[in-house]
Amino acid sequence: MTHSKPQDIVQDAAFWCTLLTAGPLTAAEQRDLNAWLAEAPENAEALKEALRVWDSFDVDPLPAEFDIQRSDALSRFRQAKKSHARNNTRRYWGAAIAASLVLAVTAGSYFTFFKAPETVIYATLPAESRVVALNDGSKVTLDADTSIKVQFSRNMRQVWLTHGRANFEVAGNPVRPFTVEASDRTVVATGTEFSVEKLNSELRVVLYEGHVAIMAKKAAIGLSGSAPEGAESYTEVALEPGSTYVYSTAANSTRVVPSRKSDDLGWQKGILAFDQEPLSLAVERANRYSENKITLQNIKRQDIKISGVFKAGDQAAFVDGVATFHGFRARQTKTGYILSDQ
Repeated sequence: MTHSKPQDIVQDAAFWCTLLTAGPLTAAEQRDLNAWLAEAPENAEALKEALRVWDSFDVDPLPAEFDIQRSDALSRFRQAKKSHARNNTRRYWGAAIAASLVLAVTAGSYFTFFKAPETVIYATLPAESRVVALNDGSKVTLDADTSIKVQFSRNMRQVWLTHGRANFEVAGNPVRPFTVEASDRTVVATGTEFSVEKLNSELRVVLYEGHVAIMAKKAAIGLSGSAPEGAESYTEVALEPGSTYVYSTAANSTRVVPSRKSDDLGWQKGILAFDQEPLSLAVERANRYSENKITLQNIKRQDIKISGVFKAGDQAAFVDGVATFHGFRARQTKTGYILSDQ
């Protein structure tokens, strides 16, 4: 008995896989396949793996180039089989080998894509915004001074919000959940639109359309959107459209309040709208849009709230308005502005 080299086994398996998916085998082809399978146990295992990969192309949403290569391989084989029926054996095998190589390359790319999913980082600078189109059809709008990590696997679409704020328009796929993790919370969605904002002392999730579940702590998420039995997490709230979930990391408390989409998405148009916003959070948000940072100094009053509409990045106007209304002293430095009690 002769044993083929590993690379020959892979190529032969790719060849037979493509031939099997192209249609019924002829009697001669079936005899050749049986003989190849009988040569060594490794051959059957290689064919099983090739068929598993090929079948997965019909299940998983893949980049367009995968589908193009798969269709091209099938087309080559169908044409080759017609040639074979006319006894053009040399042309048949030439086309078959070419198609097998296409499948082998595609299978190799498939394993790279799914077995070792790549983590991609997207980030913006102060005063910069960015719209990112993800390969599942979802869209992410990054606010200024924001960073996210994205990792898509075969069963999950995962995003980590490192800092800042991002708006998510999620492409629906109920069997492949879309999650966003930030501040020990996991937002689980299928097809919906929502934003997540990570501040120094708060996490905010605003839901505009659809439904999301917010999980406490970090844990694996089941397809139902709930934590598996025994996992150290639970569904804290199922948010409804027009609602904002607020998690105070300082006080370890949560609340859900009404929201308006026009106000919450003003930042995408360069507008900052505050409605009884704590001073420290308003300053933190304003600082996203400029290299000139605002610093609070010797502010004794802890209950100061900010209301008003400001142009994002116009630090001078923000400082002047807050100082005038609340009786603060404002002064400019080389790196920005200082607000302090008189």
